[in-house]
Amino acid sequence: MAKWKKKRIKVELPPEDYEKANHYLKRLKEADSLVELDYYYNKVTKIIEKSQDV
Repeated sequence: MAKWKKKRIKVELPPEDYEKANHYLKRLKEADSLVELDYYYNKVTKIIEKSQDV
């Protein structure tokens, strides 16, 4: 069985993006299906990638 390494990144987000990302992270933790997991994971990664481009 593979061991997962936890990678933590530090990202500074504007308040409105932080609120969205936090909301999606909460939904991600409560997701019941792979489709939901994928959807919320992609939403959070897009917010983070957008903030790193600035």
